[in-house]
Amino acid sequence: MERWFKTVRGQLLIRLTNDDTGSLEALNRRLWAWVEGEYHQTPHHGLDGVTPLEKWAQSDSVRLPDPHDDLDNLFLFEERRKVQKDRTVSL
Repeated sequence: MERWFKTVRGQLLIRLTNDDTGSLEALNRRLWAWVEGEYHQTPHHGLDGVTPLEKWAQSDSVRLPDPHDDLDNLFLFEERRKVQKDRTVSL
């Protein structure tokens, strides 16, 4: 993850304009345009020189969720946490 954020800072954030950051929707459009148009198309050293898109296409383990999976129960749950004055979160 740290490498991802370094890449975002070095390749995307430095090129953002006021138009890109005028709203959350505009920022999301710019982010996805960069991810799909540049990041996924750029060869990565950690992927042996192939692009993330090529690596994904080569993978046999990529699968879509079973339509019968109850994704709401898997992903839409709530958990109460308490934020301390020092900004730490207790579990």
